[in-house]
Amino acid sequence: MATPFDEKGAIDYPSLERLLAKLLEAKVNNLVLFGTTGESPTISPSEKREAIDFVKKRIKGSSTNL
Repeated sequence: MATPFDEKGAIDYPSLERLLAKLLEAKVNNLVLFGTTGESPTISPSEKREAIDFVKKRIKGSSTNL
């Protein structure tokens, strides 16, 4: 999934939450964060961990089987 950024270059969590909701609503089978959309080299390890934790919490609260 693409990682949305705000105008300051930080991860845009409200947009990330909306994107994740759409993907879960579409009943995707898998999610790949920081895959091939090109942003991975520009995100620090702590930002990656924070985003992964954010997504994991949202998935845990959903009815998805991911």
